[in-house]
Amino acid sequence: MSPGRNPQSRSETPVRKEAAMSALWVLGLHFTLICYFMFQLEYVGLFGTRRGPMDPFYTAFTVIGMIAGVVLPSVVSYLVLGSWRMVSVAALLGGVICSVSVPLLLRYAGL
Repeated sequence: MSPGRNPQSRSETPVRKEAAMSALWVLGLHFTLICYFMFQLEYVGLFGTRRGPMDPFYTAFTVIGMIAGVVLPSVVSYLVLGSWRMVSVAALLGGVICSVSVPLLLRYAGL
């Protein structure tokens, strides 16, 4: 194969990687928001009324989950894309997708 035969393959690879990292960010942000809403519903209540004593294990689990939902996609994105600039692009795309889909999920769930 000559180098000029398939010029699309070079330009599609970064786009595919960015799309994959954006999907990873969407999953991570959804996981973060799920952990946050679990925490809100369990201990704070939907309208801000506290329901019970804080369980340290549950609190630690939700906080670690919320942090992991952002940190893990960042690290994996950096390892795959090799550039923090690309990570920020993937995070931006993931954040936009997540900001649209989470309210739809909450509306569908009736919350």
